[in-house]
Amino acid sequence: MTEVSVGLAGAGYWGSKLARNIFEASGCRLTAVCDADPSRLDATIERYPGCRGELELDRLLAADDIDAVVLATPASLHAAHADAAMRAGKHVLVEKPLALSTADCEGLCALADETSLTLMVGHTFIYSEPVNMLRDYVSQGQLGELLYVYGQRVNLGVIREDLNALWNFGPHDVSILLYLLGERPVRVSARQFPVLN
Repeated sequence: MTEVSVGLAGAGYWGSKLARNIFEASGCRLTAVCDADPSRLDATIERYPGCRGELELDRLLAADDIDAVVLATPASLHAAHADAAMRAGKHVLVEKPLALSTADCEGLCALADETSLTLMVGHTFIYSEPVNMLRDYVSQGQLGELLYVYGQRVNLGVIREDLNALWNFGPHDVSILLYLLGERPVRVSARQFPVLN
């Protein structure tokens, strides 16, 4: 197997977890990490031997020794960063959400097709054993005909200021349901209410 050289953009809360996973994954090498915060960047590269630091995304994307980029940057920048990474010839994994508009998502998918590069979104739950087991039950008809699916988020997780709960958790729920059912829903509804006021 050929080793994939990976650059990580963003060493914050999720980026630090992704750095660990990339570093520990077989077939991958964490080559460089980019973050605008010098102290956070220094702490990350100190933790992972052989990994260099970059303060600017442009320098990370211009590096010839990086095959793929993982983006753990603010959601509002995902579309622009993924676009720039693919235009630099890098495969891309974007922490969810892929982008904040349908038009941006469609544009990124078209660019991935045009460049024959891999574009993935961090829909991690579709790789989990419980979700895969549930998918087997559904596909084998063990649950009967599904007419209605209900989900409820009861753990707030990390409170984010850049995204609301729909953008933060909704992509996981939608990706799980699309994966489980193998088709689009006929109708969707969602309710939100403040919990921190």
